[in-house]
Amino acid sequence: MNKAFKIAALMAVMALQACPKKAPQVQEQETPPPAKNQPQWVQTCAGAFSFAQSQEFYGCGAARIPENDQFQLISADERARVDLAKNIDAWVKDLLAGFLAATAIKDNSAATEQDKELFAAKVSREATEIALQGAQSLDRWRAPDGTLHAITKIRFDDLEAAIKKQTADNAELLKIDPALASDTINQELTKRRVTGK
Repeated sequence: MNKAFKIAALMAVMALQACPKKAPQVQEQETPPPAKNQPQWVQTCAGAFSFAQSQEFYGCGAARIPENDQFQLISADERARVDLAKNIDAWVKDLLAGFLAATAIKDNSAATEQDKELFAAKVSREATEIALQGAQSLDRWRAPDGTLHAITKIRFDDLEAAIKKQTADNAELLKIDPALASDTINQELTKRRVTGK
């Protein structure tokens, strides 16, 4: 009896090992269709506005805090501002890379790479902070599940003014004349306003 039990148990183990293992099934999650009155910016943010790249900058955020409407509103707006700040910061850093690569700046042997990095970081941070002070809440929308979406914007002109001021104010870090810095940054800004990039 003991021997028969051992044989049966051994055969059961062998049968289990011989069975091919099934891979776990992964269910594809479908993106729910947009709600009937959902604004396009909820899905695409700046992509909802054809002129966004050359005229305005946008940031979008969302919050779902059902127990506290006021905190939800503040959270959604703040997340939109954080998104806007990221977008502005990336754009300004790209702009300043073009500025620093401009012949008049690039050939300035008095400024070290560390000077240039410090200049770019300082101008980017300060211009972003100044521009965000003028950010406007553009729209809010509550989804059927209670999530509150918010979009905020600043105008290109507001950011442009902040960049020009900070470039001139920090020109001494590059050991160049503020007038040269202003002329060079104006050229870079004009290029980006025309192309939207």
